[in-house]
Amino acid sequence: MNFGFNSNVRVGDAVYHVQTEDRGPSHPFLDTVVYVAGRVVHKRSSSYQDLTDGAAKGEALVLFTTDPGLKREQLGAAAKSAGAPELAVPRVIQFREEIPLLGTGKTDYVQLKKLAEATAVAATAA
Repeated sequence: MNFGFNSNVRVGDAVYHVQTEDRGPSHPFLDTVVYVAGRVVHKRSSSYQDLTDGAAKGEALVLFTTDPGLKREQLGAAAKSAGAPELAVPRVIQFREEIPLLGTGKTDYVQLKKLAEATAVAATAA
């Protein structure tokens, strides 16, 4: 049985359905697909090896959220109870009043990447 998360993320008037699935030890990949109105708008597949190599290099998953009460412990407990691997839980959760958007209303992933990189630099300097 494969393990996965499904969630809907509302940005303005758009609802993004995000589906992430762990294919399991026999095919060690995490797949993420993002849909809008039933149409695939983004796909990504990451091997366990790529994810663990990143951790060894100091890379970490960063979650940006508009939920000020969300804690890593909550995500970790939910992942554990669902049988998800620890590496599926973001190491860093950063609260934002708003998620950066492009003029089109879509998520500004370039800005989020810059914010994530700044977060990593600040963490290593501390």
